[in-house]
Formats: sequence, structure tokens, C-alpha cells
Amino acid sequence: MTVVTQASTEALDRFADGLTPSIALANELFAVVRLLEAQPVLRNALADFSAPADSRRQLVANVLTGQLSAEALSLSEECVAETWEKPVQLIYAVDRLGVRVLVQTANASNTLDAVEAQLFDFKKSVMGNPELRQALDDRTAPASARKQVVDDLLTGKVDPVALAIAEHTVYSWKRSYEVRLSEALELAAEVRSRKIARVAVAKPLSAEQAERLAATLAKQVGAQVNLQITVDPALIGGAFVQVGDEVIDGTVSGQLSLARRELKK
Repeated sequence: MTVVTQASTEALDRFADGLTPSIALANELFAVVRLLEAQPVLRNALADFSAPADSRRQLVANVLTGQLSAEALSLSEECVAETWEKPVQLIYAVDRLGVRVLVQTANASNTLDAVEAQLFDFKKSVMGNPELRQALDDRTAPASARKQVVDDLLTGKVDPVALAIAEHTVYSWKRSYEVRLSEALELAAEVRSRKIARVAVAKPLSAEQAERLAATLAKQVGAQVNLQITVDPALIGGAFVQVGDEVIDGTVSGQLSLARRELKK
């Protein structure tokens, strides 16, 4: 993310945090995303930073007044008033804002821990089931059909915010379902100033072991850590940990691989 895009994103976050988050507000923003995807001429005009910001705001008002709530319209106007280096970044910005509104909805109701856990479990299910992954990433199938797959699996079993995020993710533009779920989880951690630690272990950790690992990693990275733990018996023992770009390979299989490489020198 460039400095310009980062500044625009942070400005939008501050503006959105002044509004009351809700699933309805997020869904309105997602409707704007789909409009921008379907209308390249409109998208290009709204992302043209050579035009005055007030002109871009007015264009949004002309197109969307009466179709959105006052809150969604004001957020849409703020999105187009910011500077985006490419039109596609406007789509990503509105989409990200919609997911962030959902995350803040869960945060406000103290259900964000449950939402994160449910989304991570669903992500693991998608990763572990090639047929499910293919069904959710199949752009030749109508989005409504892919959404129905998610509904059949999750309706009544997860928090409404988790369901809303999982449903919206089927509309992902040019990115895989798995990647978009990962982005939503990253955003959930970011909202609470946390970092995500992806942990792979040979066998499940006990609650005490997971707590100790989280505390140790928090000291190392200087922030609270959300653990995303997967079990891979091929690792034999130990743990593989990734926090951002930092990787710690303490697995037995990793040590054996290193030893084999050293012997070949």
C-alpha cells in the first residue's frame, strides 16, 4: 500500500468510526461496490483525482440519493473524495470499508472473538475441501448460487456478522475466497490493534499452551496476538509461526530440512 493510499484509507476509517455500524450499513456499501464493478465509466469518473473532490461528491449524490441511507451516502461521498491512484482502488476501498463496518458491528456487541473464530474455522474448511473451494471460486456460476452454498453451510450456526462476511466474500472481485476471508480476519485484528499469528503444529495445543504461546509472541511483536492454529502431522513436532513477514520455523521437519540442506553443501 502506497503512502497516498494508506492516508486515504486511514481517513476513511476515522470517518466511518464516527457512525453507528450495522449489517444494513455494510450491505449498502457492498451494493455500491457491485455498482462500481458493473459501471466502469462511473467508476473511472469517481476515481479521477484530477477532478475536484466536490465534483466527485456531487456525482455520487446525483446517482445514489434516494437509493442509500444518509449514512451510506455520506460514506460513499467520503470514499470518492479521497485520492486513489487507480480506479480499482476505489472498489477495494469501499469493499474494505463495508467489511470494516461489519467488524465494528461485532466489536460493538462484544461478539468479535466469536466471529473471528467462526470465520477462521470456515476458512480451514474451505482450504481442506477442494470441491468446496472450487464451488466458492467458480466465477462461471452466478454469485447467488455461490452465496447459497455459504448459506446452506452456515445459516443458524454462526453469528450474523460472520455469516454476512462469509456471504459477501463470494462476490470477491478477482481474488480467491480464501484470500478474502484472510483479509477480513486481518481487518478484525487491526480494529483491535492486534496482529495475527499463523501457527502450524503437529498436534493440537492445549488451552494453556496456546495462552503461553500468545503471551510469548505478544512480547516479541509488541502487540496482542490472535492465534490462527492449524494442525499438520507432517511437521512431526514443534511449531511453525508466521507473524506478518516474520517466520519462526521451530518444527522438527523444518530442522531436518535444514540439516539436509547443510549436508548437501
